[in-house]
Amino acid sequence: MLVVGLGSTHSQQMQYTQKQPQLSISSVNFDASSPGVAMISRLRSRWDATVEFADPDIETVEDVAAVVGLEICRFDEKSRWHTMGLSWFDLVIVASPVEELGLDAEPLTRLTRTVVVDFSGQKDG
Repeated sequence: MLVVGLGSTHSQQMQYTQKQPQLSISSVNFDASSPGVAMISRLRSRWDATVEFADPDIETVEDVAAVVGLEICRFDEKSRWHTMGLSWFDLVIVASPVEELGLDAEPLTRLTRTVVVDFSGQKDG
């Protein structure tokens, strides 16, 4: 499975708190309540699923693992963000608007055997 987008917003500043671990990488703020992070946590804990994430704004896997509390793999969106690279997954969950991440939505629309579920709230134009 692939979760696309981890940030809850793309404009907040860096924040660290004792109660709720939060990290901000570049201009992305994410924590355990961010939709993408929550989906990864749920998929990994409930079904022991293999889950990767794609978010060009997140620089290191260690940052995500610290918030998720689980080992996680990064999808290399620079070299694999195309229909063939995405078709390896059974399920792609879009948690943040793809265009806001600087990714092209076209490859997602061309997938035939991969289920794509969009929870980003982005309206088709």
